[in-house]
Amino acid sequence: MSISDGLYLSAAIICLAMLAYRPFKKYKITTERRIVTLILLDLFIASIVSVLSSFFEYLGFSNMLLIKNIEVLIYFIFHTLLAPMFSIYIMMISGSAKNRTNKFYLLFFLPLIIAEILVLITPFTGIVYHHEVLDTGEIVYNRGYGIIYLYVIAVIYFVIGIMGLFKTRKIITLNIFSGVLTFLAIVVVGIVLQALIKEFEIESLMEAIALAGFIMIIDSNDGYYDAVTRIPNREAYKRNINLYHRYGYHYSVINIRILNLTYYNQFILNEDYNELLNRITKKLKNIAPASAEIYKYDRSTFIILIPGRDNNDKEVLNKVIEFFNLTFYAAGINIDFQTVISLAHVPKELRFPEIHYRLAEYEPSKTQQMTVLKGKDLDFLRRNAWIQEAIQRSIKNNSFLILYQPIWDKDTRRITSCEALCRIKDAELGIIEPNEFIKIAEESGIIVELGDAIFERVCQDIVNYRLDKISVRNVEINLSTYQLVSVDFVNKIKAIAEKYRVMPSMINLEISETSNALSTKSFQNLIKAIGDAGFSLSLDDYGTSASNIASVVATKYKNIKIDSSILWQSNADKNIKLLLETTIKTFRSIGCNVVQEGVETMEQYKLVTEAGANLIQGYLISKPIPIADFARFAQSYVEVKISGK
Repeated sequence: MSISDGLYLSAAIICLAMLAYRPFKKYKITTERRIVTLILLDLFIASIVSVLSSFFEYLGFSNMLLIKNIEVLIYFIFHTLLAPMFSIYIMMISGSAKNRTNKFYLLFFLPLIIAEILVLITPFTGIVYHHEVLDTGEIVYNRGYGIIYLYVIAVIYFVIGIMGLFKTRKIITLNIFSGVLTFLAIVVVGIVLQALIKEFEIESLMEAIALAGFIMIIDSNDGYYDAVTRIPNREAYKRNINLYHRYGYHYSVINIRILNLTYYNQFILNEDYNELLNRITKKLKNIAPASAEIYKYDRSTFIILIPGRDNNDKEVLNKVIEFFNLTFYAAGINIDFQTVISLAHVPKELRFPEIHYRLAEYEPSKTQQMTVLKGKDLDFLRRNAWIQEAIQRSIKNNSFLILYQPIWDKDTRRITSCEALCRIKDAELGIIEPNEFIKIAEESGIIVELGDAIFERVCQDIVNYRLDKISVRNVEINLSTYQLVSVDFVNKIKAIAEKYRVMPSMINLEISETSNALSTKSFQNLIKAIGDAGFSLSLDDYGTSASNIASVVATKYKNIKIDSSILWQSNADKNIKLLLETTIKTFRSIGCNVVQEGVETMEQYKLVTEAGANLIQGYLISKPIPIADFARFAQSYVEVKISGK
């Protein structure tokens, strides 16, 4: 046996080991994994057949020329398949192979078909290879010019796969991206070595090593599968939805959210609970068409994704509804599930990946046995999608509105500050209020970009209208928690302020009391960093959440803003009125500024000022107004405007 035979045999052993290893992992059989199995089998056959001539020669077979011709023919038939199969695999994991037409696959495989024809006619033409019998009787293998075509199409197939990979490199995980590139690098090294050292057939061994590493890194990735049901999980769903969005695919999505699933988990053992989940999974697999994808999105939600424009999604939906209308039996108890089942078409009804997640996590305000959403029931999602587009347009075109609501200081009897309030003014949707677009901006991840744009616009207005030269001491800007925890937040706002030469003391940042971050150590560190940079921070919407007053006091906010809803409720409820007065007096007694929002009448004004509120905001003073109007208003405002109300 020659060194080349040993290299081929090593490659075959590696492939065989991988084929034996994979069933022990009990992976869900997917098209992608079938392709990897075919690649392993292909490389195994190509490698093992390459050592057969030596085996037959050892056994003393005559007519070795025929044996070698058959051996090389089989090798090229199988080895030529490797590049196209791997390219298809890359295209599948990168999303570019989804929903392709038969015409595409015909064109894709046409170079391969031509290559295989060249290989099959080679015994008669010698176009890819030929054997020469020397005078000594030695049989010498020579490659023909047709081999160039085989290498060229292999490169083309790899390039096609890599193009799809790079197109979605920000979506697929880093280990997939780096794993594919590493595989290709090892294969290229093998080809180069074989070209340089022609007496050693090392190419197949390098391919086998690369493939083994690739399987260990990528093909065995359990992070995309639910541990109990072994179907793709939330991470797999989000990745695939983003891939399909990138390529503009059409498909239907059926979400099944079981609202009381975790409730029943309290009464049955984990093994019974897991068995129940597997029963549901098995039934959904039977209901869904073979081309469908089934996901376990979270503890309570299953998703069926049905590809194509024209499919039987309504039939599938009816079967799902029928199934979840049944009473389940597990661990000796009857289980009646409360479910939200929805059918949506992509991209007609779900235009953005974020809308998929919102629908998957949707829970109705009124719980009933079954809620079915389809067609016009999903209008609220379409509205959300339109608003998201409007937000993005407003950022791109710098077309959002900033209105300023004056804040009156009881001590100076002047307008000493204001709150910057953003409105989205869209050509298609008109004016969109914060209570509608803020949550959507947060869920879609564009709140940070929007917040930066608002902060910069406020700095521009401060400079352009010289607010620091009149009675205005600071402008209050609302912050989302997402902005606070964004990378390098303090340095970013500091740089914007410096860009416009705005003193940090002119900016008072407001954070809502409902934020979950308020009591964390990292938040306290952030407060210190904000203060060190010269900015101040106020607490907004006080009274809308269960507050830890000690934590509020310890944070040393510049202002405590009492939510307007408490003031409005105090008109009809004496207990709430007493609570409001006590809260204001408490904060004022320890030296905090108190801003009362929503003051609209003289009765409300007298109530909060007599309790000690020193800063008043509301329609009694002024509604939110454009910056030019605010600058004039603040400069001309006098005490008589309050006393005359």
